[in-house]
Amino acid sequence: MADSPWEILSALGTVSAVVVALGISGWSERQKRLSDRARAKLVASRLIEPVKVLEDELRTEMLLFYLYNDAEHGTDDTYALRVARLGTLASSINVEALLDLSSLPNGCAGRLAIALGVIEVLARDIEAVTTTKKWSDLVEFQRTIYISKWREQAGVGADYLTAVLRDLQKASDDIATFPTREELYEPEALS
Repeated sequence: MADSPWEILSALGTVSAVVVALGISGWSERQKRLSDRARAKLVASRLIEPVKVLEDELRTEMLLFYLYNDAEHGTDDTYALRVARLGTLASSINVEALLDLSSLPNGCAGRLAIALGVIEVLARDIEAVTTTKKWSDLVEFQRTIYISKWREQAGVGADYLTAVLRDLQKASDDIATFPTREELYEPEALS
């Protein structure tokens, strides 16, 4: 038992101070989470178009790799060089943007990082193959092996980007819905 009312008041003061400190800490953490989530949604909105372009272009390249005909394309020394452009676009999405997306569900940031890595490897592999030798100087077997490998990489990257694009769109829809017909064509109705 406490000997005096001062000891009781001191104990209550200590407990109150701890409760207030924990409350402030919890409130600060909650504010940070809300801020991180809002930032992730803004970055998601910003990345929708670049990711959509990457996915479309990668699927196009995958299709072209499926349609590859060595008799027709074996002498085209510029074949597959279009993918180098995708490597440049992929590298424009920096690590900071990926970190900003880390609070989105379904591992969106990780999936985007994997897709960007696949595109980077694909672009560098194509660049390495086509700068050391002309495409037409490779034997048909080599060209076929490379096309098969690149087709697989393009498919993997595009599949990841499809999932990422869905998650980015969901996050963006929370803060930036598509303009309504009234907003676009009847501005006085909004006044």
